[in-house]
Amino acid sequence: MSCHSKPVAAASAAVGDGDTVTPITSFSDKQLADSIFIIQLTAAVAAADSSSSSSDSSDTDSPLSSSFVNWSDVVPAKQCVGHREHQLRNASYALSLSRKLNATIFLLAEDIVEHRARLILTLFASLMTVDLSLTTKRNKAMIEAATATATATATAIN
Repeated sequence: MSCHSKPVAAASAAVGDGDTVTPITSFSDKQLADSIFIIQLTAAVAAADSSSSSSDSSDTDSPLSSSFVNWSDVVPAKQCVGHREHQLRNASYALSLSRKLNATIFLLAEDIVEHRARLILTLFASLMTVDLSLTTKRNKAMIEAATATATATATAIN
């Protein structure tokens, strides 16, 4: 079993059930060249954060908004096959979305298109770190809310 199998499985699970994109099998998977999977991964991280945010957020450029990914800016996978410029455009957009989530980026769009597995691993690890950070922040807020509710209830009883 590869040391990369768990992060690959976690990323595939985060993206979804495979109806809209085929899960990847490794960080050197040829499917990553069109960057659709990476864009969907950033959308999943942003969606997990927005599910815990307040509904009064009106900033549409915020990662907390439901329109985090502008899908009209993404070149469909079928059009990317054999067209490096389309692949680079999607890869650049994927990196831009990752930056909006405050992920630390150590690679270029060319590294994604050329299947540089170790550099792609750093991107996935950074996105997983962002997701973990958002989950921790969300859990802390839930604990604080529960504590406040319990305190208010105890005060009302006394």
